[in-house]
Amino acid sequence: MKRYSSIDFLRGVSMLIMLILHSIMLILNRPYYLEEISHIKSINLIVYLLILFYSGLAGLFLLVSSVGNMISMQKFLQKGKSTTELAKRQIIGGLILLLFAMLSEAILNHRAFTGVILREIDRFGEYAATTEGLWGTLWSFSSDEILSRYYHMETIHTIAWCVILNGITHAILSKKFKGNIKKMIKAYWILAIIIIALTGFVWWGVDQLIPGYPYNDLQYANLANFNLWEIFYKFWLLPLAGEPEPVFPYLAVSYIGSVVGIYMAQEDRSKIKTRFFKNLMYLGAVMFVVGLLGFLTNVVLFFIDGNFDAGMEVLANSSRHRDYTTYNERFDGLSLMIPGGWLFQFLCLNGFALACICMIIRLVDFRGKAEKFAKKTKFIRRLGTVAFTVYTIEWIIYLLGMLVYSLAPETFGGNRYDEMFWGGTLITLFLVLIVYWVLLWLWEKISYVGSIEWCIGELVALFSSSRRRSIQDSYETSGKKAKWYDYGKINVDTDNVEWINIVENEEIDHSQLTDSRFFNKLAVVSVAFIPFALICLFSASKTIKLEGKNKYIKRSILVSSINLGIALIVITILSIFTGEQLGIPL
Repeated sequence: MKRYSSIDFLRGVSMLIMLILHSIMLILNRPYYLEEISHIKSINLIVYLLILFYSGLAGLFLLVSSVGNMISMQKFLQKGKSTTELAKRQIIGGLILLLFAMLSEAILNHRAFTGVILREIDRFGEYAATTEGLWGTLWSFSSDEILSRYYHMETIHTIAWCVILNGITHAILSKKFKGNIKKMIKAYWILAIIIIALTGFVWWGVDQLIPGYPYNDLQYANLANFNLWEIFYKFWLLPLAGEPEPVFPYLAVSYIGSVVGIYMAQEDRSKIKTRFFKNLMYLGAVMFVVGLLGFLTNVVLFFIDGNFDAGMEVLANSSRHRDYTTYNERFDGLSLMIPGGWLFQFLCLNGFALACICMIIRLVDFRGKAEKFAKKTKFIRRLGTVAFTVYTIEWIIYLLGMLVYSLAPETFGGNRYDEMFWGGTLITLFLVLIVYWVLLWLWEKISYVGSIEWCIGELVALFSSSRRRSIQDSYETSGKKAKWYDYGKINVDTDNVEWINIVENEEIDHSQLTDSRFFNKLAVVSVAFIPFALICLFSASKTIKLEGKNKYIKRSILVSSINLGIALIVITILSIFTGEQLGIPL
């Protein structure tokens, strides 16, 4: 089995970011910090803004998933399988994934029926004393989730639709262009641009059909009403214009990920060049800068108008991709919203994601580091192995928050576990990561039997005779017979994985100062993204051993040190002084 450790890592990083952000957002007393923002240390505002930005990076997981999905599709075709078989496989897999996405959003995850019930465990005694009783009270505020939230267009829904649409698209393009890489890449770029160009018109068209869609819960179809027509037509409207992450424009992200996947899946590694990823990284950087300028312009227009709360609401909803339209009823003063404001938000978040993906691929796959990198990032990669399950059981955060709060409620602040100050929140976050580490480590030993991914694998095998035969053959080869629960098992035999390097370590010409030149450029990028400065400094000693103390590595160390030093000074100042003390009352 061959795998890219960089792609596995990126998938896991997406989930790690999600766990950290959700732990903070579900536990921290954010209203308190926002109300007191002028009177508390300024670092709180910076952290809050960073949380809001990273919470909008759902497109990162979609982009990485698209890269992995395309590599898988290309390998499928390289084995001599037909495009018809490919389309069938993608459609079946996508529909099953969509089914579980709906079940997760309505019943299983932290915002669904199960999550709402577990969120209220600390109030069960109070609810039991009401006239409605415990279960009557719980049903009164959790019934909407189980009856209508299956039409919440979360990232998993988007991925499911993209698996289907991307599969059909790739089957058509592969048949038309007969595997010509350049023509298929060009076609995907054209399709991505078309999807983005059509987005505003599609949203407007759906709004004409159902004025106000998807706002005020108009995208949902309540099962209690048993209106089959409503359930049917809203099923098709959801991917077009539902919130928070509709296929328009996010199919474009999937198509861009497909471009990366097609290029990386080439059997002849010599055809895979660093220039391709360098150009993509530059494109991502341009998208990010243009998007950020437009995004901040939206916020500043609200602030100039004196509508601070509306400006902060724009920031707070950075992850809600449908909120940046002039007909969104959620925001006050919409006349200030830039027409096509959604495009700036889209470019900002997804440009950043694209640049980061290309950077990691360059750092790992072009430097012969795949196997070492895989061993060092095992926990993070586990998060990506069963990413859907990791997301679905995030109600663990509630339970651990209750535990932490119960130990010292007066110390951790607030009236409840979801109103704690930073101390209690960070302890909860630490416990969340520990619990996930232990849980996934143990679960891996039984190949994640019982996980969402295992359930999906079992269903796919039920509908795919070729998958069943493949698994049966693999068991028979080792003298065993496949049992019913073996078909959905996740392959965790990392000892037999061949970690792919695009360029092997011994192929790197260090006489050309390849790594030094790369880290020199990375140091410049670290002006905008400080973690890259740490990467440059950590890599400096090894680079010097291989390439000597040349001007490029010296410049990299100097620039990275300056950037890191400035960042530490700024963080120190913001950690000491309040907004008022700095003359910036908010």
